Amino acid sequence: MIADLTAALEDAAPLTVTSPDFEDGERLPDWTGFVNENERPELRIEGVPDAAESLLVTMVHPEAADVVDHGWVHWQAWGVDPETTVLPRGEPLDGATEGYNDFLRQGWGGPSPPPEQVETYRFRVYALDIDLDLPPATRRARVASTVGLEGSVLAAGELTGEYGADQGTVFVTEGPRGLRP
Repeated sequence: MIADLTAALEDAAPLTVTSPDFEDGERLPDWTGFVNENERPELRIEGVPDAAESLLVTMVHPEAADVVDHGWVHWQAWGVDPETTVLPRGEPLDGATEGYNDFLRQGWGGPSPPPEQVETYRFRVYALDIDLDLPPATRRARVASTVGLEGSVLAAGELTGEYGADQGTVFVTEGPRGLRP
């Protein structure tokens, strides 16, 4: 079983993931931020194997594990048509399921780093040999274990961006749930 699908990036065939909105390793646009427009960037995908049944797409903030013991899930979508080459900026994904993020909201939840920090965000695309039939409330660990138990990752790719608190993000430290964006 692939507990968090990270191993798939090394073990599967490579996919190419790019964006016209930012370069790999560079800053994400301000408008992607949780307290700004909270809109997901366009992603472009190349190299999906013909045998793929569906795509799984995620954006995770790995550095959050220092605080919450896991990479923070900002977005996860499954059941994406394997013929898809472009995930348009901010638009719903036809026929796909956009799951809940760690903000406990369905769909995209943009970057929200702590004060004075520039953090890393990883977009990952997995070409699967199964079509996940899971409800939107399914958490990332269950998605990963379902892939590990019922199917396999045929190809995978990653695009990394950074986002800084100086890009307009406000980090609230008061309230009933403690630290939250």
